[in-house]
Amino acid sequence: MSCGSEECIKVIVVGNCGVGKTCLLHRFVCCSFIDLYTKTIGAEFLEKDVFSSESQIAVKLMLWDTAGQETSSALTQGYYYGAGAAVLVFSTVDHDSYTDVAKWKQKVEFVCGPIVMVLCQTKYDLFHESSVTDREAVGLAEEFQLPLFRVSSKDNFNVFQLFEFIVQQCLVVEEIDGSEKFSSQFKALDTESGCAVNRAKESEYRARKSHKDSLDSGLVLQKVTTAVPIITDGHTYRPASDFSDVKAQIPQKRQKSTKENQERMKLPSSSVSKKNRRCKCTLV
Repeated sequence: MSCGSEECIKVIVVGNCGVGKTCLLHRFVCCSFIDLYTKTIGAEFLEKDVFSSESQIAVKLMLWDTAGQETSSALTQGYYYGAGAAVLVFSTVDHDSYTDVAKWKQKVEFVCGPIVMVLCQTKYDLFHESSVTDREAVGLAEEFQLPLFRVSSKDNFNVFQLFEFIVQQCLVVEEIDGSEKFSSQFKALDTESGCAVNRAKESEYRARKSHKDSLDSGLVLQKVTTAVPIITDGHTYRPASDFSDVKAQIPQKRQKSTKENQERMKLPSSSVSKKNRRCKCTLV
């Protein structure tokens, strides 16, 4: 669909309540993360102008953030009309949202017919708390023959790549005539670049995230031998501490100045005048 001099693509984002649809769009459009959860009522609309470097075309994305409640299902389906693409969202930490993807896919197909669809697994930064296994996520993508993108709106991981892929797929689809040709070509595109897309990047992200979490959990300190009091026969002995490893970390220049200060403190008794050794008292 064209809007004046640029191409327009309507994208609907669907999925259960609380899976992170609003955060996903806000990260993509506003380049920021919303930490406070607010339930979407009906639908919210956002726009984003992008440029497809591959097709050399300016594209306006009309993004519809739809509510995930069953009570507003009939209302939100009215926002589906005219969509050129749909993002089917499920959360890494919500297995029910994963199970309900089939239901959302069916609703989109009922209203929109065969359009570009992408699976989106949100909150991937919480993969260590995941209630959806890798096998389940990849298996769903293979079952529906849809590309799978694992994203983190919080860490801004894979968000732009998701919508970049959607734009490219929609531009390719517009060049295809006839529903049968569309269906077969769309399947081939997804099978080729879908289920395996970004797997290497996801593995790299997980490794990097795990390393960062281990560092954030606490400082890794070197072992220092401390003086532990030993009590025996009613007497307490305090062994001298070995702080050689700590001293080794002090710059040599600082160690030298410390020694000089210590030498200065050791003043000979003769250098102290008798006048200074006297204590002047005043009786009242």
